[in-house]
Amino acid sequence: MIMRIISVVCLLFLFSCGEKKPSSQDINKVATVKKVKKAIEINGLVIQPNMVSVITFLSGDKIPFARTNNDWKKAIALGQPAWCYADTLNNKGILYNYYAVCDKRGIQKDENKLTPQKAAKLLAAKEIKWNQFFEMIDCAEKGPMGNIYNLNYLNLWIQDTLIQGQGKLSPCLIIDNKTNEINIKNVNKGNGFHLLDIN
Repeated sequence: MIMRIISVVCLLFLFSCGEKKPSSQDINKVATVKKVKKAIEINGLVIQPNMVSVITFLSGDKIPFARTNNDWKKAIALGQPAWCYADTLNNKGILYNYYAVCDKRGIQKDENKLTPQKAAKLLAAKEIKWNQFFEMIDCAEKGPMGNIYNLNYLNLWIQDTLIQGQGKLSPCLIIDNKTNEINIKNVNKGNGFHLLDIN
């Protein structure tokens, strides 16, 4: 009986030898590894692949948070700035309404805005594999009634033309995340779209 116990202990010792258990440091290293996205250069423009996610204007004033669909609709009806999360479950990704983007207090510095001139340069760049730089959450948009949609399009406000007197529409750069096709469309000012820093 004693011999059996000794042989079992020996076998356990042999199998456990050389097996290195991960330390808490090793686990932390794995947990903190993130996919690093690189800036894209297209036609002389440098595009930062992370969406703008500030909730204050450059002046330091807070951009109002539209927590509910009613908050969003009310801001649109009153012509007031608002932002919301693209992913409301995980509080990730920020969408801005027209009135936030065109507010005089500014969300981005002038040199980072997507202007019509920059949009034309991007439009002229064919066969850019946009979808390797962006995630599906980046294709979210908020409709005028406050609902979040994901239609596989990356929608970016074009800001120089975000001026009063254009009726209900304003231009937007739209990139198909599946086909990488890019074009400019006039969209409802009540929508919520992303911003990118484009130098």
